[in-house]
Amino acid sequence: MMLVNNKRTVWCVFFQGLLWLCLNNYAAADSTILRWPMPCGEEMQLKKIHTQTDNNWLSDKELKLGFSGSLSPWFEYTRDVPLVGSLADNNRPDRRYFLMGVYELTQSQYDAVMNPNACNEKDKGKLPARNVSWFDAIDFTRRYTEWLSKNHWDLVTKQVQNRSIFVRLPTEAEWEFAARGGEAVPDRETFEAPLPPMKGSISNYAWHIGQQSCNGEIQDVGLKQPNPLGLYDMIGNVQEIVLEPFRFNVAGRLLGQAGGFIARGGSCTTPKDLLTSAYRTELDYYATTPRIANKNNMTGFRIVVASKSYNPMREDELKRDFDALRNFERREHLEQNFQQINEAKIQEDIKSKVAKIKEEFDLEIAQRNRSEKRSIRTMLRSAALTIRNYRDDNHKVKTFNKVCHSGKNDTNDPNRRSCLAIPDAQARLAITRSLYGELLFQVSEDFSYQELVAQREIALKPISASPKSVDFIDLFLCHVNRYQKQKPPNLDRYFEEIIGFDKRPEMKCG
Repeated sequence: MMLVNNKRTVWCVFFQGLLWLCLNNYAAADSTILRWPMPCGEEMQLKKIHTQTDNNWLSDKELKLGFSGSLSPWFEYTRDVPLVGSLADNNRPDRRYFLMGVYELTQSQYDAVMNPNACNEKDKGKLPARNVSWFDAIDFTRRYTEWLSKNHWDLVTKQVQNRSIFVRLPTEAEWEFAARGGEAVPDRETFEAPLPPMKGSISNYAWHIGQQSCNGEIQDVGLKQPNPLGLYDMIGNVQEIVLEPFRFNVAGRLLGQAGGFIARGGSCTTPKDLLTSAYRTELDYYATTPRIANKNNMTGFRIVVASKSYNPMREDELKRDFDALRNFERREHLEQNFQQINEAKIQEDIKSKVAKIKEEFDLEIAQRNRSEKRSIRTMLRSAALTIRNYRDDNHKVKTFNKVCHSGKNDTNDPNRRSCLAIPDAQARLAITRSLYGELLFQVSEDFSYQELVAQREIALKPISASPKSVDFIDLFLCHVNRYQKQKPPNLDRYFEEIIGFDKRPEMKCG
């Protein structure tokens, strides 16, 4: 696929070798974009959407999707949703991802796969494929998978290190995670906002109804600015079909009743004020009369590439990871009791009840462990912030003292303000010092050093753009490790290390 900006068309015709660099600087520089062949010389651009998790094949991300301020909360209210990609960099469970189309599928791409004679037809431009049914979209993913398998399987499977891949529609969770910016969004508050981070108006990123936008007429893909992941037209232009059926939202969870299919993101007929990352629509699988596959002129789709979940080669790892989630180390004596009851010669109905209790207990343990991991990550980030605040407060106290003592300290001296500010600054410093001590004590008592280190990489993700914050987390981990080995702690030494960090950045806490 070649996306041609009208102002650059002539230039790119003469310089075919630099076509993609000329047309899409972001894609050319992004190593997480894969380019897969298609029939008729078309090309599919796919972006790696990472879903960072623990180093466990049975771990996932716990996301809060939806929008609490929606006028139709039964459609879009917030809900907790698990997500993890089925592909993995270097077979690492903590480096999982799925592939998603950088652009909405174009009509040229759709015809190349679905119509054997498309190669002989004139190029249709880069308008998104539309007026397609859910069944058409599913059939496209099947045919494209089969075409890749027959023509380029070694190429594409080598790139993802997985031979059980297939093309399909995105799930709702995959679609919304990507629309919100995924791992490219630095913090949870920004991720859960109605729209992903944008410079300027949403009109710079999305086509919507109105004379200043597309005014009901779909546009070529890729003409607006991309979202934080580098995906184009996630919101607006054509609404995009996802895999699973529609379900109402009932106060934070999805209703058990499955309905029609879902289209996400709004279109050129959607008012700008309604466009959010949570915007979703239910469409009928079949037209009203006659009951044939339902097609909508403002509905298209984009694809993802995923893999089957179970790999027989990981059987031992799955058992290990499942046991880790249940955390047998902390409940060994309880496990022995369950085993003894199961082996005892007692009535089967009692054994059945005991088995049910054990199952509920396992689920409760797993849920507690997930909550503990979230708490650890929050505490590590809080520790980094507390260290930063303590350093700032200490600097203010020193500055106020210096300025205060350099003046005459009379009521007309501007330095008088510094003198008056000293008590408040000292009180703030004492509070911050106390908070850090309490945090250090609580974390050290509640969690092992190994548990904390296991969550370090995920905790760093939202603050990785600030190198000092990363160093502060590591300093806190050092203090925890020392505290757990040497009680009572020497807090004065800890705070000296916090203040002296700039002078001794190579300092190792031991």
